[in-house]
Order: sequence, then C-alpha cells, then structure tokens
Amino acid sequence: MQWLRLTSERRPCLLSAVLSPCTISLPGLTLTAGRQTILHLMNRAEAQTMAFDPPKPSSRAWIDVGAAQDLPPGTMQRYESEGQRILIANVDGTPFAVDDTCTHEDASLYMGALQGDKVKCPLHGSRFCLRDGRALDEPAEIDLACYPARFQNGRVEIVLARRLD
Repeated sequence: MQWLRLTSERRPCLLSAVLSPCTISLPGLTLTAGRQTILHLMNRAEAQTMAFDPPKPSSRAWIDVGAAQDLPPGTMQRYESEGQRILIANVDGTPFAVDDTCTHEDASLYMGALQGDKVKCPLHGSRFCLRDGRALDEPAEIDLACYPARFQNGRVEIVLARRLD
C-alpha cells in the first residue's frame, strides 16, 4: 500500500471540506468517505506529490530524544528530526509519542494543554487521546499517528515507525 504525501509548499492548493457519506470519482481516483475531512486538490498538475511506503514494523530503531528527568510526569516535550515533529508526553510515569501537528489545522499540539492522557489543541480545542491517537472532539476528525516510546536507563526513547496496535 502506498500513501500520498503533499508537500507543505503546496498546501494553498488544497480545499478542505467536511462531507456527509459519499463517493467521489475522478479519472484514476475514487474516494469513499464517511463523515471525515477530505482534501481535494484544486490543481493536481501543480501540486508536488511524493509516493512513499509507510514505515515497516521491522525497521524499529530506538532513538534517544533526551533525559527522562527533563520529562517529569504531567509534562510534554517536542522532538524534531528531518522535518518530522513528534510530541512526547509523560502521563503518570508512562511516555507516549504522537505526531505534534493537529489533524484539523496544522497547529502544534506542544503549544496546547496536557489533560491527563489527552492533549488539547491550542487553536480550536480538539482533543486527542495520547494512548491511541484518537481524535476525541471536533473539529478534528482524523486520528494522530502514534509511535512507541519508553524510558530506558534514564533516557527517553522513541521509534519513528508507527505503532501497529
């Protein structure tokens, strides 16, 4: 399975719409949607896209992202690597790692509020569960990607390959 990633330089080419259950058919492309946000290219010829394969579960390499003492319970940190922003939160002694970007309007969740095992977006108030990435409140309807995280020998470690559970 391949995913389609749109480069950030071309985001103005996108139209975001919330649709009722429907199917959209274009030459070579069919999108079936429940009540979710669909991104439609205004000008497909101009948008730069890149096909990529999702990370393989076998490519699990733990990355040291900092000292565990710098992430006490009830706090969050942001980790950036190669343009990817990950939010890491300590919930009662357990680390969780998710994409740092709200799936509704691209706001940094690191700037939001940690509420137990949930993070609240600072822009429109959508909340996400840190345990499984679920979008809990509108306007966000798309879940966050989750990543394995652990405390190991006084350090915080994450794997950038997505969790499968």
